[in-house]
Amino acid sequence: MRKISFLSQAQTELEEALEKLVSPKLTTTYASLFSSARYSLLAPAKRLRPLLLIAAASTFKVPLSQTILPACAIEFIHTYSLIHDDLPCIDNDDMRRGKPTLHKAYPEWQALITGDYLLTYAFEILSSLPSYCTEQKLNLVQLFAKRSGADGLIGGQVIDLLIDRKNISWSILQQMHQGKTAALISAALEAGGILGKASDRDMQLLYNCGQKIGLGFQIVDDLLDIEEENKTTAVTLLGKIQAKQLAENLLKEALEQLDQLSCPAPLIQELLHKMIHRRV
Repeated sequence: MRKISFLSQAQTELEEALEKLVSPKLTTTYASLFSSARYSLLAPAKRLRPLLLIAAASTFKVPLSQTILPACAIEFIHTYSLIHDDLPCIDNDDMRRGKPTLHKAYPEWQALITGDYLLTYAFEILSSLPSYCTEQKLNLVQLFAKRSGADGLIGGQVIDLLIDRKNISWSILQQMHQGKTAALISAALEAGGILGKASDRDMQLLYNCGQKIGLGFQIVDDLLDIEEENKTTAVTLLGKIQAKQLAENLLKEALEQLDQLSCPAPLIQELLHKMIHRRV
């Protein structure tokens, strides 16, 4: 029998936990909230952010069982951001993860509220984690709030909505991606460090790694979606060859940050390679 890899086992346990956390509550008058949450949250997905968190925590010897709930929390935040990004007032997308976006499958107001529910639920989970001290839980809450806020995910989204995507410099585009994409990826790695009581130096290295691989990940997204209309991307600004080379350089730089950690990080390294060398 083939041995199941650690990351495969982690994803299996993660999927089971996500399903339980948003289990249907059919007897409530607001049962449809859980139906719409499950529609978006449980759709097939790579789960890169929670797996990065689990891999980082494992690097610092945290047992898998103690990483699943915080990993669910970051997936809740990521899914909330996708739901809101897809809304007519923002990107007005019709498809997500191979099926109609939430506001197409449910009323638009319900999609909005479902995103709110997942975001707030994430912080409920983080603030009540078993096995961790009060300081660790507070640090996790502060981390996710900061990386999801004005200096991170939300700030990046605001840049996207304010700028003219047909006429944008690479520096502004990079700033946008570091907020919209890299901030939450950095948070995943940093959260693993918090769970494992990593040193300040290791925490900085994890942040640096997340910023670099987050930008590289977005560039690969642009390379895989070169037919995107009416938007300037890394590919349209730099060209396909240069964009691909930049993604490879960012992977190399991210791996160099990991090499400086106080302990080996093979699981994180494996995920970083997958993030850059993916085809879909």
